[in-house]
Amino acid sequence: MNLKRGVSITLGANIVFAFSQWVIIAGLNHLGSVEDVGRYAYSITLAGFFLTVGQMGLRQYLLSHSACSNHLEQAMSARVLTSFLAWFVLVIYASVSVDHSYFYLVLLLGLAKFVENISDIAHGLYQRNLKIAEIAYSRYGRSFWTPLVFLGIFYLTASITWACIGLIVCWGVLFAKYDRPALLVQKQAPLNKTPLLEMLKRSTPLGITNVLVLLAVSLPLFLLAEFVTDVELGQYASVFYFVTAASLILQSVLQVVSPVLVTHLSKGEQVAAKRLVVYSYLLAGSYGVFGVAAAMLIGEWVVAFIYGDQFVGLGYLTVLAATINFALSIQAVGGIVLTAHGVFNYQMYVMVLSVIVSAVGGYLLIASYGLAGAFYAGALTALVNALLFGIRVALEIQHNEKNTCLTHHQ
Repeated sequence: MNLKRGVSITLGANIVFAFSQWVIIAGLNHLGSVEDVGRYAYSITLAGFFLTVGQMGLRQYLLSHSACSNHLEQAMSARVLTSFLAWFVLVIYASVSVDHSYFYLVLLLGLAKFVENISDIAHGLYQRNLKIAEIAYSRYGRSFWTPLVFLGIFYLTASITWACIGLIVCWGVLFAKYDRPALLVQKQAPLNKTPLLEMLKRSTPLGITNVLVLLAVSLPLFLLAEFVTDVELGQYASVFYFVTAASLILQSVLQVVSPVLVTHLSKGEQVAAKRLVVYSYLLAGSYGVFGVAAAMLIGEWVVAFIYGDQFVGLGYLTVLAATINFALSIQAVGGIVLTAHGVFNYQMYVMVLSVIVSAVGGYLLIASYGLAGAFYAGALTALVNALLFGIRVALEIQHNEKNTCLTHHQ
């Protein structure tokens, strides 16, 4: 596969997809209120956390050299089963702990995330087979129809609940059109308990890591909700979507780099693998620095223009958000490199530490600095992760080079 072509295909799709996420948040700000953004952000973050548990790290596992053909054939069955169980647990949790005003919104967004999980594993099957263009087409379709359906229904009904119902239907139709053909690219076998359980056992560290990543990123939002009003919560969510959108753009590179890196490692091409890792880090670093510079220059104008007068004076938050994006970009490269090398448990242990840093740092910083403290906590957590991932990546590369030298001498 041509790396540049693959990146260019997904770059366009992910830029459009990132823009569509902004359209939803900006649309809620303009058609509704900042409070609506806060309710939506809190509900989708909570639902997303539980459904991320349901992902069980399966997509990342499919992109490691550990995944065999028997596992690939059980991927969809495993994802449907684990996602349903995760949604069921979400229902129980929401019944006990979630405020009545959020209850139905959380459950509906959980169903939407269930459908998204099914599309995600289909994308993993495409990715494993280097069918990158198919992922891009799916992204384009979702980018166009999601804001159109969600905001269109919200405009007609003034109800986020009805908008979320429309979202579920929309994503179901998009799966049938764009993602279901992945099951033809990678044939799926009838459910077989033995390889399915074996695959889930191996992917569990990655699944736990994903949950911990999301928890570490989401904790500032949950902690902030205890200290501030829905308006400030909406302001945080609106600005933080810059981080979400920026990370989607970087995925354009990483979802192409990942299978190529696995191929190099499987063939023992250590020099090519190292070169790809170095280029990926340089790209991520440059991308992060560019984001910080752009936020410093035009951040104030951008948030006021996109979100309205309630965001005047909050430009400094975009600089903090860009700093988080810089650290997350470096962390993301480390994550895909370690996954390609089959280093799963280490990532899990790092993310356990990350959650502790996010929780303790988030509480102290939010208590001291309010809204800005949530961004400080996010930046601190991501920087710690990036550093620890980078150290292990360097050790893995050094280990591979040493083994290569020993092989040549023999």
